Amino acid sequence: MQRLPTLCLLLGLAACRVDDAPQDLDGAMHAAWTGFDVLEDDEVAALVDTLHALVSGDTLDEDLRGALSPLVVEELADVTPSAGQDPADAPGMLLVNPMACALEDLAAALIHQDQDELYPGVYLEYERVHDGDAEAFLAGETDRIGWVSDMRLEILGAEYTEQVRGDVRRVSSGARPFVWARLWLTEPAEFVDSDWTFEQDYQIELFWERAPGELVHAYGIWREMSVGGLSAEDEGFVNVTLNNMVDWDAQTVALCAEGRP
Repeated sequence: MQRLPTLCLLLGLAACRVDDAPQDLDGAMHAAWTGFDVLEDDEVAALVDTLHALVSGDTLDEDLRGALSPLVVEELADVTPSAGQDPADAPGMLLVNPMACALEDLAAALIHQDQDELYPGVYLEYERVHDGDAEAFLAGETDRIGWVSDMRLEILGAEYTEQVRGDVRRVSSGARPFVWARLWLTEPAEFVDSDWTFEQDYQIELFWERAPGELVHAYGIWREMSVGGLSAEDEGFVNVTLNNMVDWDAQTVALCAEGRP
């Protein structure tokens, strides 16, 4: 698959203009991850146009799935893995899904502080601390907001705790307004009474408007996790992970229909 030139990666994409937009899904999702803090609005709007064309966004009516090549160390320049961790150990997966939701409702759900209220049954405990003004973001007075979330969860009967860093950026220019989200595991998760592991997790999401009240959601995950003898290299693990994301999107659509949060 085509990837951005090595020079662009080493420069953090700062020197790469719109003409460098990748022409395949793998490259596009890598560019979305790497360019979160450095791409100008017009550059990422062009990237979204590329994604929209690649997934036939105007007619997409069911989820699209695939694999992503692993991140490389240069792509984690501002998200340093813990000592001894190698992003090559975190296989990538992709989901692209149509959603019936207004962009402003989606943004409100993404930055809602009490995610456990919106997605019941997902978390055993959840706490998020914002480092930006949520009301200003929703009012369009600022285009970014970030947070740190501490949570306790359960998978296949095993409890674990994790901390993640999340950031959201909104771009209103271009043909397709969109919201861009990036999240990563700040350190390996800790399992309770289990030798299972969750070492690395990097996520990138783009939600763009294809028509009023209709979104396309492109979701990339790079994950190093081993539970019950399965890892992100196993097809069953990948299918369960992406099925859970489809369910998450369905709950988000239900929230949008209810006018929540």
